[in-house]
Amino acid sequence: MKNSKQPQDTTSETSVQKAQVVILGAGNGTRMNHALPKVLIPVKGKPIIKRLVGVAQRSKLTEKPVVVVSEKNKNLIKDTLGDTCTYVVQKQQLGTGHAVLCAKDVLHKKFEYIVVLNGDHPFVQPQTINNLVDLAQKEGTMIALATATIPEFSGWKKTFFDFGRILRDHKGNIVGIREKKDASPKELDIKEVNVAYYCFNADWLWKTLPKVKNNNTQSEYYITDIVKLAIDNRQKVSHYTIDPRQALGINTQEHLQFARKSV
Repeated sequence: MKNSKQPQDTTSETSVQKAQVVILGAGNGTRMNHALPKVLIPVKGKPIIKRLVGVAQRSKLTEKPVVVVSEKNKNLIKDTLGDTCTYVVQKQQLGTGHAVLCAKDVLHKKFEYIVVLNGDHPFVQPQTINNLVDLAQKEGTMIALATATIPEFSGWKKTFFDFGRILRDHKGNIVGIREKKDASPKELDIKEVNVAYYCFNADWLWKTLPKVKNNNTQSEYYITDIVKLAIDNRQKVSHYTIDPRQALGINTQEHLQFARKSV
Protein backbone atom coordinates (compact mmCIF):
# COMPACT_ATOMS: atom_id res chain seq x y z
CA MET A 1 0.00 0.00 0.00
CA LYS A 2 1.59 3.24 -1.12
CA ASN A 3 1.01 6.68 0.25
CA SER A 4 1.20 9.93 -1.68
CA LYS A 5 4.42 11.95 -1.67
CA GLN A 6 5.04 13.36 1.78
CA PRO A 7 6.42 16.81 2.58
CA GLN A 8 9.44 17.10 4.84
CA ASP A 9 8.33 17.01 8.48
CA THR A 10 9.76 19.85 10.56
CA THR A 11 7.75 19.25 13.75
CA SER A 12 9.95 19.21 16.84
CA GLU A 13 9.84 16.32 19.30
CA THR A 14 8.90 18.70 22.10
CA SER A 15 5.62 19.68 20.41
CA VAL A 16 4.19 16.16 20.28
CA GLN A 17 0.65 16.14 21.66
CA LYS A 18 -1.08 13.28 23.44
CA ALA A 19 -3.69 12.25 20.88
CA GLN A 20 -5.64 13.19 17.78
CA VAL A 21 -8.98 11.89 16.55
CA VAL A 22 -9.44 10.79 12.92
CA ILE A 23 -12.98 10.35 11.60
CA LEU A 24 -13.40 8.26 8.45
CA GLY A 25 -16.00 10.00 6.32
CA ALA A 26 -15.03 9.19 2.73
CA GLY A 27 -17.38 6.23 2.18
CA ASN A 28 -19.99 6.57 -0.55
CA GLY A 29 -22.82 4.95 1.42
CA THR A 30 -24.42 3.53 -1.73
CA ARG A 31 -26.65 1.16 0.27
CA MET A 32 -28.38 4.10 1.93
CA ASN A 33 -30.18 5.18 -1.27
CA HIS A 34 -30.17 8.72 0.10
CA ALA A 35 -29.62 12.05 -1.63
CA LEU A 36 -27.01 13.05 0.95
CA PRO A 37 -23.65 11.38 1.61
CA LYS A 38 -24.16 8.89 4.44
CA VAL A 39 -22.19 10.87 7.02
CA LEU A 40 -24.38 13.94 6.44
CA ILE A 41 -27.68 12.16 7.08
CA PRO A 42 -29.35 13.64 10.19
CA VAL A 43 -29.80 11.46 13.27
CA LYS A 44 -31.79 13.04 16.08
CA GLY A 45 -31.55 16.47 14.48
CA LYS A 46 -27.86 16.59 13.60
CA PRO A 47 -25.73 15.18 10.72
CA ILE A 48 -23.81 12.09 11.83
CA ILE A 49 -20.40 13.60 11.04
CA LYS A 50 -21.23 16.76 12.96
CA ARG A 51 -22.18 14.68 16.00
CA LEU A 52 -18.82 12.91 15.82
CA VAL A 53 -16.83 16.12 15.54
CA GLY A 54 -18.66 17.38 18.64
CA VAL A 55 -17.88 14.16 20.50
CA ALA A 56 -14.18 14.46 19.64
CA GLN A 57 -14.11 18.05 20.86
CA ARG A 58 -15.91 17.21 24.12
CA SER A 59 -13.35 14.49 24.81
CA LYS A 60 -10.87 17.37 25.34
CA LEU A 61 -8.26 15.46 23.34
CA THR A 62 -8.55 17.80 20.38
CA GLU A 63 -10.08 21.08 19.28
CA LYS A 64 -9.96 20.17 15.58
CA PRO A 65 -10.24 16.48 14.71
CA VAL A 66 -9.15 15.20 11.30
CA VAL A 67 -11.94 14.18 8.91
CA VAL A 68 -11.13 12.00 5.91
CA VAL A 69 -13.39 12.88 2.97
CA SER A 70 -13.69 11.85 -0.69
CA GLU A 71 -13.42 13.96 -3.81
CA LYS A 72 -17.16 13.40 -4.25
CA ASN A 73 -18.38 14.49 -0.81
CA LYS A 74 -15.68 16.91 0.36
CA ASN A 75 -17.51 20.12 -0.55
CA LEU A 76 -20.77 19.10 1.09
CA ILE A 77 -18.97 18.00 4.25
CA LYS A 78 -16.93 21.22 4.36
CA ASP A 79 -20.13 23.23 3.99
CA THR A 80 -21.50 21.42 7.04
CA LEU A 81 -18.43 21.40 9.28
CA GLY A 82 -16.67 24.59 8.24
CA ASP A 83 -13.37 25.17 10.04
CA THR A 84 -14.16 22.87 13.01
CA CYS A 85 -11.82 20.18 11.67
CA THR A 86 -8.84 19.46 9.44
CA TYR A 87 -9.70 17.81 6.11
CA VAL A 88 -7.86 15.02 4.32
CA VAL A 89 -8.99 13.76 0.91
CA GLN A 90 -8.95 10.04 0.12
CA LYS A 91 -8.81 10.23 -3.67
CA GLN A 92 -9.48 6.51 -4.20
CA GLN A 93 -11.83 4.38 -2.10
CA LEU A 94 -9.36 1.64 -1.19
CA GLY A 95 -10.60 0.81 2.32
CA THR A 96 -10.34 2.00 5.88
CA GLY A 97 -6.64 1.22 6.25
CA HIS A 98 -5.86 3.31 3.19
CA ALA A 99 -8.09 6.12 4.51
CA VAL A 100 -6.07 6.36 7.73
CA LEU A 101 -2.81 6.28 5.79
CA CYS A 102 -3.99 9.24 3.74
CA ALA A 103 -3.98 11.27 6.98
CA LYS A 104 -0.35 10.49 7.78
CA ASP A 105 1.00 13.78 6.42
CA VAL A 106 -1.02 15.86 8.88
CA LEU A 107 -0.44 13.54 11.84
CA HIS A 108 3.05 12.04 11.60
CA LYS A 109 5.35 12.92 14.54
CA LYS A 110 2.77 15.30 15.99
CA PHE A 111 0.79 12.94 18.25
CA GLU A 112 1.54 10.08 20.60
CA TYR A 113 -1.77 8.31 19.96
CA ILE A 114 -4.21 8.24 17.07
CA VAL A 115 -7.90 7.53 17.73
CA VAL A 116 -9.84 6.30 14.69
CA LEU A 117 -13.64 6.49 14.46
CA ASN A 118 -16.00 5.45 11.68
CA GLY A 119 -18.01 8.32 10.24
CA ASP A 120 -21.25 6.33 10.27
CA HIS A 121 -21.33 5.59 14.03
CA PRO A 122 -23.15 8.54 15.61
CA PHE A 123 -23.46 7.48 19.26
CA VAL A 124 -19.92 7.01 20.58
CA GLN A 125 -19.37 9.02 23.77
CA PRO A 126 -16.44 11.29 24.69
CA GLN A 127 -15.56 9.15 27.69
CA THR A 128 -15.16 6.08 25.47
CA ILE A 129 -12.55 7.92 23.40
CA ASN A 130 -10.69 8.95 26.54
CA ASN A 131 -10.91 5.45 27.99
CA LEU A 132 -9.31 3.95 24.88
CA VAL A 133 -6.39 6.36 25.04
CA ASP A 134 -5.97 5.81 28.78
CA LEU A 135 -6.08 2.02 28.26
CA ALA A 136 -3.41 2.05 25.57
CA GLN A 137 -1.24 4.32 27.70
CA LYS A 138 -1.71 2.34 30.91
CA GLU A 139 -1.07 -1.09 29.38
CA GLY A 140 1.58 0.08 26.93
CA THR A 141 -0.18 -1.58 24.01
CA MET A 142 0.06 -0.62 20.35
CA ILE A 143 -3.70 -1.02 19.90
CA ALA A 144 -6.68 -0.51 22.20
CA LEU A 145 -10.07 -1.16 20.65
CA ALA A 146 -13.72 -1.19 21.70
CA THR A 147 -15.94 -4.24 21.45
CA ALA A 148 -19.58 -5.00 22.20
CA THR A 149 -21.23 -8.32 22.99
CA ILE A 150 -24.58 -8.95 21.29
CA PRO A 151 -26.71 -11.74 22.83
CA GLU A 152 -28.79 -12.10 19.69
CA PHE A 153 -28.87 -10.36 16.33
CA SER A 154 -32.54 -9.39 16.43
CA GLY A 155 -34.62 -6.22 16.79
CA TRP A 156 -32.43 -3.10 16.87
CA LYS A 157 -29.41 -5.38 17.48
CA LYS A 158 -29.88 -6.82 14.01
CA THR A 159 -27.59 -4.08 12.69
CA PHE A 160 -24.62 -5.71 14.45
CA PHE A 161 -24.79 -8.82 12.27
CA ASP A 162 -22.88 -6.84 9.63
CA PHE A 163 -20.01 -6.04 12.02
CA GLY A 164 -16.65 -7.81 12.10
CA ARG A 165 -16.26 -10.58 14.66
CA ILE A 166 -13.64 -10.58 17.42
CA LEU A 167 -11.41 -13.67 17.23
CA ARG A 168 -9.83 -14.92 20.45
CA ASP A 169 -7.48 -17.75 21.36
CA HIS A 170 -8.06 -20.35 24.09
CA LYS A 171 -6.64 -17.92 26.66
CA GLY A 172 -9.09 -15.19 25.70
CA ASN A 173 -6.54 -12.99 23.95
CA ILE A 174 -7.69 -11.13 20.84
CA VAL A 175 -5.96 -12.67 17.82
CA GLY A 176 -7.82 -10.99 14.97
CA ILE A 177 -10.95 -9.45 13.52
CA ARG A 178 -12.89 -11.11 10.73
CA GLU A 179 -15.05 -8.89 8.54
CA LYS A 180 -18.54 -10.28 7.94
CA LYS A 181 -18.03 -10.61 4.20
CA ASP A 182 -14.95 -12.79 4.82
CA ALA A 183 -16.27 -14.76 7.82
CA SER A 184 -17.09 -18.46 7.88
CA PRO A 185 -20.51 -19.62 9.18
CA LYS A 186 -18.85 -20.60 12.47
CA GLU A 187 -17.25 -17.17 12.83
CA LEU A 188 -20.60 -15.48 12.14
CA ASP A 189 -21.94 -17.18 15.28
CA ILE A 190 -19.48 -15.20 17.42
CA LYS A 191 -21.38 -12.67 19.57
CA GLU A 192 -18.54 -10.26 20.29
CA VAL A 193 -18.20 -7.66 17.55
CA ASN A 194 -15.71 -4.99 16.59
CA VAL A 195 -17.34 -1.56 16.82
CA ALA A 196 -14.59 0.24 14.86
CA TYR A 197 -13.33 2.55 17.62
CA TYR A 198 -9.54 2.30 17.93
CA CYS A 199 -6.61 3.92 19.66
CA PHE A 200 -3.17 3.29 18.11
CA ASN A 201 0.31 4.09 19.26
CA ALA A 202 1.15 6.58 16.53
CA ASP A 203 4.77 5.60 15.84
CA TRP A 204 3.80 1.95 15.55
CA LEU A 205 0.76 2.76 13.40
CA TRP A 206 2.72 4.63 10.72
CA LYS A 207 5.38 1.91 10.58
CA THR A 208 2.81 -0.88 10.34
CA LEU A 209 0.00 0.46 8.12
CA PRO A 210 2.01 0.15 4.88
CA LYS A 211 2.33 -3.59 5.58
CA VAL A 212 -1.44 -4.17 5.39
CA LYS A 213 -2.43 -6.21 2.32
CA ASN A 214 -5.67 -6.28 0.35
CA ASN A 215 -6.08 -10.05 0.16
CA ASN A 216 -9.85 -10.10 0.70
CA THR A 217 -13.05 -10.29 -1.33
CA GLN A 218 -13.21 -6.49 -1.73
CA SER A 219 -9.51 -6.00 -2.55
CA GLU A 220 -9.45 -3.27 0.10
CA TYR A 221 -6.98 -2.37 2.82
CA TYR A 222 -8.82 -2.97 6.09
CA ILE A 223 -7.75 -1.17 9.24
CA THR A 224 -8.83 -4.35 11.05
CA ASP A 225 -5.98 -6.30 9.44
CA ILE A 226 -3.49 -4.28 11.41
CA VAL A 227 -4.67 -6.22 14.46
CA LYS A 228 -3.33 -9.44 12.95
CA LEU A 229 -0.02 -7.74 12.21
CA ALA A 230 0.19 -6.73 15.86
CA ILE A 231 -0.50 -10.30 16.99
CA ASP A 232 2.00 -11.76 14.51
CA ASN A 233 4.61 -9.47 16.09
CA ARG A 234 3.60 -10.57 19.60
CA GLN A 235 1.96 -7.27 20.45
CA LYS A 236 -0.90 -7.46 22.92
CA VAL A 237 -4.20 -5.89 21.84
CA SER A 238 -6.14 -4.20 24.66
CA HIS A 239 -9.91 -4.00 24.56
CA TYR A 240 -12.65 -2.00 26.21
CA THR A 241 -16.25 -3.26 26.27
CA ILE A 242 -19.02 -0.74 25.67
CA ASP A 243 -22.81 -0.71 25.65
CA PRO A 244 -24.05 -1.77 22.19
CA ARG A 245 -26.13 1.40 21.93
CA GLN A 246 -22.89 3.39 21.67
CA ALA A 247 -21.83 1.16 18.81
CA LEU A 248 -24.76 1.43 16.41
CA GLY A 249 -23.58 1.92 12.84
CA ILE A 250 -25.62 3.10 9.88
CA ASN A 251 -25.20 1.46 6.49
CA THR A 252 -28.79 0.97 5.31
CA GLN A 253 -32.17 2.66 5.65
CA GLU A 254 -33.14 -0.05 8.12
CA HIS A 255 -30.09 0.76 10.27
CA LEU A 256 -31.06 4.44 10.13
CA GLN A 257 -34.55 3.73 11.40
CA PHE A 258 -33.19 1.59 14.24
CA ALA A 259 -30.79 4.38 15.21
CA ARG A 260 -33.48 7.03 15.19
CA LYS A 261 -35.79 4.95 17.40
CA SER A 262 -33.44 3.08 19.72
CA VAL A 263 -31.02 5.57 21.28
